[in-house]
Amino acid sequence: MRSLRATVLCISIVVACVPVDNRQAASNATDTAAAAESTGAAPVTPPPTPSQSPGATKALTIAGFSTPESVLHDSAQDIYFVSNIGGSPTAKDNNGFISRVRPDGAIENLKFIEGGRAGVTLNAPKGMAVLGDTLWVADIDVARAFNARTGALLDSVKLDSAVFLNDVAIAAQALIGADSVGALDVALEVSVTYAKERHTFGRPIGSYQAVKHELVEMLRGLDNARSLMYYAGWAAQDKPAEFPLAASAFRLAAGKALDHGARTQISVHGGIGATWEHDAPLYFRRAQLSRRLLGGAGDATDRVAAELLAAA
Repeated sequence: MRSLRATVLCISIVVACVPVDNRQAASNATDTAAAAESTGAAPVTPPPTPSQSPGATKALTIAGFSTPESVLHDSAQDIYFVSNIGGSPTAKDNNGFISRVRPDGAIENLKFIEGGRAGVTLNAPKGMAVLGDTLWVADIDVARAFNARTGALLDSVKLDSAVFLNDVAIAAQALIGADSVGALDVALEVSVTYAKERHTFGRPIGSYQAVKHELVEMLRGLDNARSLMYYAGWAAQDKPAEFPLAASAFRLAAGKALDHGARTQISVHGGIGATWEHDAPLYFRRAQLSRRLLGGAGDATDRVAAELLAAA
């Protein structure tokens, strides 16, 4: 994933202002002075009347846009992408287009990507994100992928339940992995605490190999996933080209570790761990859900394999 820099291409800067009635201000100052004179007190100098500010200061004007919705800076190319709805934000009219703008405000290509041209469908493009050389665009109920350098259509993902996609996030794999790491960390802590407190035959159950070996395996999986989490964070910041591999590997390892950890948590807690009165089944359900989100663990495995084979 290309490290996204939160840069905004300013079109105009709106300055908030409050209208001031100068006649009312002058009347108030007169009343204050009269009251001070009647009481013998020193006259109070009224505050200066604030000057009126302009409603807006125009910083830059770029002609040619049609209902511009979002701006995204691609740091790899040092170029700005501007999504243009070109009509109603909910109409599937194929009137949308995406512009390429240089940092100095000059339009490099007004209709770099255009609905109805070269087999492209683009209705009302809104939020965008860059992942490597791929530009992802939110378009009502479809996430569309284009080559960020050529504008060629790469993929379209229809989201049946969506009615108004407004933005695109490109760290979803890593976020799922981070969620799994957090859940596993708590599951391990709870399981270790219980293994120390629960006694059988006069000994804590954690002293038995069948229990402690599984807890150690939970710890190993947690540390492995956490290491890959650090790798993904480093890649996102310092080596964006490796982020797809790092994020997918992280999500895969964390999901597998949580699946094992959730099962171990239920086992360590015995009978109570298998009932709804305990939280252990919630972690198990979380593990099963995480393994199936965004293409599932299988999709992450395929991505890791594809990246490694491509680099071989």
